[in-house]
Amino acid sequence: MSITYSEGMHTTEPLSGTSILLVHAHPDDEAIWTGGLIAKAVKLGAYVHILTCTLGEEGEVIGNQWAELTSDKADQLGGYRIHELNRSIAALSEAATNSSGSVTHSFLGGAGHWRDSGMAGSPTNNHPRAFIHAEHEATQALRDVIEERNPDYIITYGPDGGYGHPDHIQAHTIVTNAARPTDTIAWAVTDRDTFNHHHQQLTAPEGWTLAPQDIATIDTTASEHPVQKIPLSDHIRGIKANAMRQHATQLIVPTNTMFALSNMITQPLTPAEHYIIAQGQPFPEALSAH
Repeated sequence: MSITYSEGMHTTEPLSGTSILLVHAHPDDEAIWTGGLIAKAVKLGAYVHILTCTLGEEGEVIGNQWAELTSDKADQLGGYRIHELNRSIAALSEAATNSSGSVTHSFLGGAGHWRDSGMAGSPTNNHPRAFIHAEHEATQALRDVIEERNPDYIITYGPDGGYGHPDHIQAHTIVTNAARPTDTIAWAVTDRDTFNHHHQQLTAPEGWTLAPQDIATIDTTASEHPVQKIPLSDHIRGIKANAMRQHATQLIVPTNTMFALSNMITQPLTPAEHYIIAQGQPFPEALSAH
């Protein structure tokens, strides 16, 4: 265990030396799905690397300011989302103040190597660079990253990608293919009971609607694998919310307790994240502590 010094006092960092690799489909997924764990882990001294597979070129855009960037117009959204992603990572890095932890980032295959496939059944699925077609090459690219970084934990989505997006499913597939038998793999999921409990406390802002209960959630009590809850303090949840706000083309986050995508459907920003430990060892106890 390492010793660091903060404001003249020495503190232990329970995750010092721990390496976490997150494999995400698009810019903004790092904040929405795993922003709390990232912030909490780096505060505790972990080294976190975010690996993003596409630029999110097919995302919808909120408002008029950046509306002309979409793929059916200027097709410049992907480049702008790199900027948003960098801002999100900077926001998450605020948790590492007075800690030896850090957040770094790269694009799988290099920025723009694979393209956002769009939703299932979309004509954009047929683009020659669509990530949906990249299983073999992307698996090898990820295998190289894993060999180079030798992470203690690899985090991605469950088999359904969390909500069925083809790129999320592909991220799950390549992690499954590329991971070594000794690697720990965790799936970021939305716990149904937690979502519904906080959903019931929401009041939709004017012009918004409330999300249906159980939207893109799972009953973690029925999981055949262990499930780990990561509680988020108000401070850590605030850092996650601020990281989400940096993706302003994709998200509106009026408070630290709610957000919406371009559909203006209100969803809770819950004070806990949940992970299914699909392979290997659970996260350190420090991540599960309040």
